[in-house]
Amino acid sequence: MRLSSILFSLLFAGPAAAQTTCRDLGQWVIDQRCTEEKPICVYRNGGQVVGGNRGHHCALCINSQQPNRFWQVDLDEGCDFDARVCVGRRPLAANVEGTACAVCVNSIPTTIDANDIDDGCPPEAPICVNDDGSEPPLRKPGTKCIADCVDTGYNEPDIGCPRNYPYCVLEDGSDPGFQSPGVKCSVCSPSVCDDGNPCTDDYCDPYFGCYSVDNGSCVCDANAVDWQCGDPFPFCSGVEFCLCDVDTEGAPFCWPNVSCEGLVECTSNADCPESTRCASTCCGEGHCLPECGGEIPFEEARVDGQPSGPTTTGK
Repeated sequence: MRLSSILFSLLFAGPAAAQTTCRDLGQWVIDQRCTEEKPICVYRNGGQVVGGNRGHHCALCINSQQPNRFWQVDLDEGCDFDARVCVGRRPLAANVEGTACAVCVNSIPTTIDANDIDDGCPPEAPICVNDDGSEPPLRKPGTKCIADCVDTGYNEPDIGCPRNYPYCVLEDGSDPGFQSPGVKCSVCSPSVCDDGNPCTDDYCDPYFGCYSVDNGSCVCDANAVDWQCGDPFPFCSGVEFCLCDVDTEGAPFCWPNVSCEGLVECTSNADCPESTRCASTCCGEGHCLPECGGEIPFEEARVDGQPSGPTTTGK
């Protein structure tokens, strides 16, 4: 009787004992027989199950992003945007089960590389710290990300900022000043975005970089829409650039962007010296100007031959 009971147990318990508890259904979905709380099927040793295979149990998260040679910004599978990094009782190998999702991990000490990004932190706030501002031990989780940066004003990234977000700025995006601390890192700063063009207002988008908007203060090239005057394109300041409009006879005309003093006045091209044409510009109605890129020295088109510096006001 006892022997038959043992055989009966082996016969029916064997297949049941071999039956696995979950099956992989793909990334970022709840695997078969898993739950929202523990959505990922893993093997007995905690390794991720892939390819539709069966596993041993379900896990909360896996270390799907690290380790690799880049800092981690994307989410580990099973984690969310509030807590991006899957962690365990010890540092995890790649694609291995973790026990919790952390906001960030101190992946490299700032004493080794002050311009690195800790795992889980965004580039504008690259350093993982605890609530009290202290750094957690190496490869241990923290509770928030900050930018402990200083405007060093060198060609290298500001201290505390990563190389792709190299400028330390204040909350409003302005420069804190040389050797002064900022609160976040940015891809640009107002001083970097200033293109020196009085015709535009310059802005820094902390994620996409510099851009300029026509401020309407320069009307001299407002009609330059149907033609180009070569390289560079029309620009409203600086003696090395051209402006494009029409001469007094309505023909397309490009001239060097120059100061307004000492110009020869005119009412038609016939009033102008050879190789110059008459145009109304931001300097006022009717002045003789050379062709942009022409051979005539600009001083020869002036009354006094003395340049006085660029202007966009005509005063």
